[in-house]
Amino acid sequence: MDYTAAIQRFNADKRISQLHTKYELGSFLNYLSVSRREMSHSKFLAELLKEDSFHGTGALPLQLFMEAILERAIKQDTRLIECPDKRVVFPSLKSAIMNRNLSLSDIEVTAAECFSDKDSDIGRVDILVKCRVKPLAREDGKTVEYINIIIENKLYDQEFDRQTEKYYKHFNAFLKNESAGRVDSSAQKGGPRGLYNLYVYLTSAAPSDIDGLKEPICKCKEFVQICYQDILDRVLDPLLEQKTLSLRGRFFIEEYKRSLGFSYENLEIYSYEGGGKQSLNVKTTIMAISKKESDELYQLWSDYKELFKAAINEKNKQDDFNVDVDSSNITNKRTLYEYKGQPFTMSRLVEAIILDHLPECRMDDMNQLFKDVVNCGIITDDAKSSYFERIEVIKTKDYYPVCVFKQWTENGQYKFSDFCKKVKELGWYDVKEYEEEQLSYVDSLMLVEFYTKHEKLLTTAMEVIRHTQ
Repeated sequence: MDYTAAIQRFNADKRISQLHTKYELGSFLNYLSVSRREMSHSKFLAELLKEDSFHGTGALPLQLFMEAILERAIKQDTRLIECPDKRVVFPSLKSAIMNRNLSLSDIEVTAAECFSDKDSDIGRVDILVKCRVKPLAREDGKTVEYINIIIENKLYDQEFDRQTEKYYKHFNAFLKNESAGRVDSSAQKGGPRGLYNLYVYLTSAAPSDIDGLKEPICKCKEFVQICYQDILDRVLDPLLEQKTLSLRGRFFIEEYKRSLGFSYENLEIYSYEGGGKQSLNVKTTIMAISKKESDELYQLWSDYKELFKAAINEKNKQDDFNVDVDSSNITNKRTLYEYKGQPFTMSRLVEAIILDHLPECRMDDMNQLFKDVVNCGIITDDAKSSYFERIEVIKTKDYYPVCVFKQWTENGQYKFSDFCKKVKELGWYDVKEYEEEQLSYVDSLMLVEFYTKHEKLLTTAMEVIRHTQ
């Protein structure tokens, strides 16, 4: 392939200037280096849900947010809907949300709401919404006039210290008239007898990852799990269509929306896995993206697929120089393996195959399959383990982020050939070597520079392709 001509065609494409500006320059949140900070998203959403905030649309954002919750609640068979097998707890809430007949008022929203109770449980709710609604009848004869929405926001970490169960125990106590010894600011708004709690578990997962859930992946199953794509589709985009949206509100929402649609390599974040704060360099995923942007990136990838793949491969050659070094092979030959028509080094191939089959397995199931190949387990949720590496955000069937074993050789204890034999036995894949195109030094240098210049655009396009295949 003539890569010089391909790059010239790419540079002359009228779409590139606009896309480069969008993805390479980033959003306002990217400039502040907070586009993937959990607290930054919680604070923005808390401000968005307020009645008297920058958007100027009153209670509409909260109304739209509750509609997004209801849509997921229906898919997850929660207590908000009429299920033949379950006791109907609050069908009038479903009806009021669907018909936009809640009459939301007295809205109070706080981010990082701390609490403690008489059992010495302490916690910090990421977002707490308190509001008043028109009286809603419950099937038990009681009337609800106040609603709390308790939101746990998770971007990268899995839940630790059974957070959701603590939140449910604390806030549900008021509904049982057990508020003695607890701080209950909602008592100023009707007290426990007129109060209903709605629990939300917000994650950065792709919609396809949670569409099939019948319950949330958090410890407490009273939560409704939603994702940032739900917020973009059901809250942000409808708000941008409102004529009453202020100019300031439009700017903030459009910038925030842009920040959700990036996928960056090697972003430093802070994790609290295991209860301790640690810094991690991870590849971030797209949190949410509009269909229009997704279609644009998909078309761009289709038009320049060979150029993009060659640039990515040449960049990976640099990154993988010491990744798959076999101590018995003094030539340090870089062997590539073909998977789905693309080249992979040893570690990257293992990761790609495991990633494709993790939705079928829990972590223990996967390790059991490969116990004869890797006696310490092929995946782990311990990010500090020296023999493992988290390259992609990989999650098991039970939604735990994991790291993949990386110490592969051809003649050592953990033989790559044993892994290949195992995946063939499982019917997953018959591994074969990839016939790599031999490029001149000039072409290789040019492709690496092309990747470096357009890294964020290519990375985001790759993420779109991965979710659409």
